[in-house]
Amino acid sequence: MHKTGTPKCRLCGEEDEELIRPCRCTGDQAYVHYNCLSNQIETARIMKVANVDGIYNSRCTMCKFHIQFKI
Repeated sequence: MHKTGTPKCRLCGEEDEELIRPCRCTGDQAYVHYNCLSNQIETARIMKVANVDGIYNSRCTMCKFHIQFKI
């Protein structure tokens, strides 16, 4: 967390209220913007084929927590 207490996105570094916590990471690494995470997953090509509901399966690159993600 930033010294003001407002969480920052671990990917872009911006302070924002519109952050999600998609995995088990803690502290400064806990929060990301949905769009930042989506871009990281697409760019890294770690996304698996979507199931019939359009849900993709991936893992956090830091804590390895399984993430289900709909883009």
